[in-house]
Amino acid sequence: MDQFRAALTSLTEPNADGTPQKKLVIVIDELDRCRPDYALQLLEVIKHFFATPGIHFVLGTNMQELANSVRARYGAGIDADRYLHKFVQITMPMKQSNNKPSNSQQ
Repeated sequence: MDQFRAALTSLTEPNADGTPQKKLVIVIDELDRCRPDYALQLLEVIKHFFATPGIHFVLGTNMQELANSVRARYGAGIDADRYLHKFVQITMPMKQSNNKPSNSQQ
């Protein structure tokens, strides 16, 4: 684990005091479409294995569906939003487009 974190840290080119000079951004899209247990396991891996300064994740996901995954795994009584807040610090809702593709784009 120490070697893994050292390798991640080296990717951010830290200066003498350990402050990252570069950022590594990893994008994961459609996490909500994965099996619920897989999606939550991936969040846990991200949280515990990649907790390194300068390493950031962008998750393209439907947070309501991800919350449903939490409830499916831990039961209906869990506060799914509170649970997910342990993993997701910033959310940026996307506006749904009403544009329908033309026939040439189908």
